[in-house]
Amino acid sequence: MAAPRDARPERTAPAERFYNAGEASRYAQNARMAQIQTHLAQRAVHLLGLPEKSGGALILDLGCGTGYSGRAIERGGNFWVGLDVSADMLGASRRAGKLCDQLCHDMGDGLPFRRRMFDGAISISAVQWLCVSTQSHHRPAERLDAFFRGLRRCLRPGARAVLQLYPEDPSQLEQVRAAAIAADFGGALVADFPTSEAAKKFFLVLCAPQVAVEPRRAAPAEQADARRRGRGGGGGRGAGRGRGRGEPLRAGRVRKEAGRKDVWGGSKRGGRPLGGGRGRRA
Repeated sequence: MAAPRDARPERTAPAERFYNAGEASRYAQNARMAQIQTHLAQRAVHLLGLPEKSGGALILDLGCGTGYSGRAIERGGNFWVGLDVSADMLGASRRAGKLCDQLCHDMGDGLPFRRRMFDGAISISAVQWLCVSTQSHHRPAERLDAFFRGLRRCLRPGARAVLQLYPEDPSQLEQVRAAAIAADFGGALVADFPTSEAAKKFFLVLCAPQVAVEPRRAAPAEQADARRRGRGGGGGRGAGRGRGRGEPLRAGRVRKEAGRKDVWGGSKRGGRPLGGGRGRRA
C-alpha cells in the first residue's frame, strides 16, 4: 500500500532508499532547501557556543546529507566530519574538501569514532528518523540508546551537541529527551518562534558531562519506566528539578554561555531545561 502523498518522509521508506540518486540530485539543486538548511545549521553552530576564535575545532555533522551545514561550520576555520546513511546524498555533496571528511553509516547503529574525538556536534533534520521503525529489525528505543551513547562517547568532556529535529508529536520529542538523559547528557530544549506552528523549530542543546566517564546503558525496564514517568508530566530521570545524571543546564546559564540574550527571552525564542518541567520559559 502506497504512503499518502503528504506523509512524513520517515513514514514512507528507509532513509537510504528515500534519499536515492534522484532525490539526492533534487535536494542538492533546490535553492530553497539550501537556504533553509544553511540557516538551521548557522543557528545550530551558534548554539554550540564555540569560542569566537575557535579555529581548528573538529565538529561532527550527523545526517550531513549533501553538506549544506559545512559552510556554517567552516566559517570559523573549523573542521568537520559528516555522517549520513545515504550514499547517494553523500555522492551529491558539493562540500567535500580539505576541511571535511564524510562517512556512510547508520547513526542508529552507534557512532564508529574514537572516544573524546569531537569538540562539538550538530544534526539538522535527521534525529526524528531514529524514532520510527523504517525496517523490520529496527527498534526505536534501542537505536536512540545506541545513538546517544555513541555521541556521548565521542564528544570531549563539556562539549555540546545541538540537534535540530522535527518531532511528529510530543511523545516523540519526549522519547528523544529521555534517551539523551539516560546517556548522561544535560541540556535544554530551545524552541525558535514557539508561538508559530509554521515557523517553529526545535533544537535539543546537549552538554556532555565535564567528567569523562563511560555512559551507563540503561536497562530495558529502566527505559520503560522513564518513558512512563515522562508521559505523566515532563519527567524521566532528573524530572521536576532538572537533576538528571550529568550536569543539567539552567536557563540563566544557557543564556550566559551562549552569549545571546534571545536564546531564552523575547517573543521569538524560548526554551526549558532538558531534565524537568519547572524551567523558565519565554
